[in-house]
Amino acid sequence: MAQRPPMHLDPHTSAAVLAQDLSGEEPSESELELARERAWSGQIVALPTRKPPTVDQPVTKQPDTTRAPAAKKEADFRPAGYDYLGILKTRMNGDMSRLFNGETVYPRQLEFHLASNGKEPCNFHCGHCQGSMGEQSLDLDTRAVLKLIELVDGRTEYVIFGGQYTEPTMDPLLLDCLLLVKKVGSSFGLTTNGSLLRSLEQNSRFLTQLCEAAEEGDYITISLDAGLPESHRRSKITDKYWFDEIIAGLRLLGQIKEATNSPLTLRICYLFNRWNMGVDEIENIVSIAKSLPLASLRFSVPYALYGHQFDRVRRYRERWELPMSDQARELLAPYVSKSSDESPYIFYFGPEYQDVERMDFTKCVHGYYQLTVAADGYVYRCSSIAQPLFAWGRLGTIPDSLDELEAMILRNQDDAFDCTTCFEHGARCNRVALETNTWYDRIHGGDAAP
Repeated sequence: MAQRPPMHLDPHTSAAVLAQDLSGEEPSESELELARERAWSGQIVALPTRKPPTVDQPVTKQPDTTRAPAAKKEADFRPAGYDYLGILKTRMNGDMSRLFNGETVYPRQLEFHLASNGKEPCNFHCGHCQGSMGEQSLDLDTRAVLKLIELVDGRTEYVIFGGQYTEPTMDPLLLDCLLLVKKVGSSFGLTTNGSLLRSLEQNSRFLTQLCEAAEEGDYITISLDAGLPESHRRSKITDKYWFDEIIAGLRLLGQIKEATNSPLTLRICYLFNRWNMGVDEIENIVSIAKSLPLASLRFSVPYALYGHQFDRVRRYRERWELPMSDQARELLAPYVSKSSDESPYIFYFGPEYQDVERMDFTKCVHGYYQLTVAADGYVYRCSSIAQPLFAWGRLGTIPDSLDELEAMILRNQDDAFDCTTCFEHGARCNRVALETNTWYDRIHGGDAAP
């Protein structure tokens, strides 16, 4: 049988089309099933069989990529910011007996998924986007966000800005939100694709104002997911090369951070896919990271999209996640940090932190860690389900008073809630919830183990 040309894989294309080659030959059942698995996983996101769009040429050279030689696995280090159980214990003042005792405990962080510019959820179209399966409502009024931050008045240690399917830097009131967080005495966290950092600084001194306002604990995380321009464009599914613009914005942020002696923490995340797993990719991003005042560079592999039943997630894990993880560990072995004192700290987060086989508990303590206000204007039990696809996880619309908010917090800390409600709907724990829920289940006689 003649070898097929590369499949065109687009998140918005049917599995039947994905499995069909350019000659129009109908796929077999096994090929069709494989195409479905790859499509819903968001694993392959480029368009190899289409004529590529006309794009501006990148400044950074895009060399051919090669496979890395096998190497020893890295030591298992985790920065303090990724010690989720330790963070929860600190939030509970070391007294974990307060869990589920009926006391209303403000969670460690309040998370907002701003509604972008109210028109377009995001300027990128990542195949691994966890909010890509359902409706992408943009009904959250940022003025209500500002009001809620004022009402909470520093009662949560952190106020986080990210998104299931939205880009927070597209919201014109983001800077107002971040500065208000500092005014009320909380720390802020911002997760962004980084594409607008330089233009925001040019237009409103966004980066300068953040650096000047930042204190220890405040952070910005850039979801870069590539080491070179072409892999970035393919991973993000854009018509334009954004990679060099993002790196220029990061360099500008680094310069401002150093000029203002700001304690703002900078982090980069890198999610592997078929386009960005070459040695040249890793060498370039590691070189960039070491030239910037970064705290960390974290690598990981993409997990299956939320909303799929666990049997499909298990198949994806066996077919794609675990083999990719093995390759990633070999590829990264020469580059990962060998000591926790290294800066930037370069590390790999493996798929064990998202394993559905560990999700056999019933109690959820994640309500003590966070509460999430989604881009659709509703408050959700956690960030993993903060989208209309999981409307059953809503606690109500964004509250107008502390009484309403505290009632939501208490409902989110109810030991009567059963985690299997999430699992039966294809919702899964994120890394934080998996670690803390596993600990609670083990302590209280469950079968789950860390």
